[in-house]
Amino acid sequence: MAGRQPGWWITGPPTGEPPRHAAPRDRSSVRRAVADLFKIFSEADGGRVEHVVDGCEGTADRRAQLGQELRQARERASLSQRALGRLVDRDRSSISRIESDGSTNDAAWWKLADDRTDAGGVVAGAWLAVMASEHGLSLEAAIAWRDGSRAPLTGAGARLELLGDDGCRCSECLVKWVRKLNLNRRDATRLITILTATASSPDGLSRTARALGSGQVDPRVIDEIDAVITVSQRQEDNLGPSVALPAMLTQRQVVEDLLSNCTDETRPRLLVAFGRASISLARYAADLGDYAAASRYCEDARRVAHEARDVPLAAYALYSIAHFADRSGKYDVSADAGIAAGRLVQGCDDGQLRALIAETVAGNHARRGNARACMRALESACESVDSRAATSHAYWFSRGTLLSRASISEIRLGQHAQAVTSATAGLDLLTSSTNRDRAFCLTRLADARVLAGETPEATRLLADAADLAMRYGHRGW
Repeated sequence: MAGRQPGWWITGPPTGEPPRHAAPRDRSSVRRAVADLFKIFSEADGGRVEHVVDGCEGTADRRAQLGQELRQARERASLSQRALGRLVDRDRSSISRIESDGSTNDAAWWKLADDRTDAGGVVAGAWLAVMASEHGLSLEAAIAWRDGSRAPLTGAGARLELLGDDGCRCSECLVKWVRKLNLNRRDATRLITILTATASSPDGLSRTARALGSGQVDPRVIDEIDAVITVSQRQEDNLGPSVALPAMLTQRQVVEDLLSNCTDETRPRLLVAFGRASISLARYAADLGDYAAASRYCEDARRVAHEARDVPLAAYALYSIAHFADRSGKYDVSADAGIAAGRLVQGCDDGQLRALIAETVAGNHARRGNARACMRALESACESVDSRAATSHAYWFSRGTLLSRASISEIRLGQHAQAVTSATAGLDLLTSSTNRDRAFCLTRLADARVLAGETPEATRLLADAADLAMRYGHRGW
């Protein structure tokens, strides 16, 4: 189960594989526990009661857009509000209200309204999309709900229900946790929904919930946290920071809470997990243009690495400080942090990490015009980049990424033709699973092409890079 993708149980296990936890015959106990879980959110809002199906508030803008879809479909069918009301068993005022705020959740009614306005599925599909978005469901799960193949428990409740009787205990633990955090309803809802959606397996969710409720951490809980962080990092590589950011923020919050009550035996691993999440968040923040936040996250990672006495994490934190300082124009800070990282990484067996830091040092030499020292550092990086550790913080740094970044140093040294060669070779090695690095490589190749006098080709390359950035949400690219 540990290898499952997050959220796999939203639409059920693969065909032919039974669920790990059998659902209880009487699900009312689970539903009561889930209801208790979200009752506190209403209390936090001063007792205000809304239509909430196990947690996620409706969004007024989405609902208004849904109502607009209905109104447009009615007008295309040349029906008045009164005429449509007669066809769908509503009075005119009800139709007016629904067109204003989309305020009905009757699946059969939306299907009937779609049929009567001859909308061809547009209206019914818009309602389904709103349901999926509001309640944290995949579209497949929303369809299952609409078709009656699942009881109308959605979002976190649906996932807790699949834990069977253990869902009650998990709900109680999560109630205790969010009360301790003193969050408002919206933030607490979002935290619970993301936590349940990104767990690597039902077992992983169950263990994490119990640990948050009891404060007792065992190695398997940390294994679960490490697994979720790893998957979130891979998602960001391909889909952009906006996809992975909520999951990583949630895992960091989980680890921060567990650190307050952990044993001396489990503390070092939790510190490393906190550091990994912090550096990932620094990367996302920088890609989204917030270098101040990136700096804070890097300092957090450096601090916990020192406490955990984890040399690779400390070196990676220093590299991150150097890299983001360079991107934000703080070149002296970048040079100092790069030198410190280079000294620290010498004792590491992680070739990818050594190569990454050597390339950073090379960039600082190139900025000062020291071509010989730059080339030596790049040669050192080339020698070790293919020496992969089992678990490297620099897992994403490949020969293609190295060649792409080497082109920056070559441009700084005035070696424009060589920069074109390096960036082209790097682009050939970078696959579609590394869209972030491909986009950066395209911009570097475009820079080299401009300096080499090939402006039309550079324009095409920049358009390709912009297309990647738009598709995968990397606004900072």
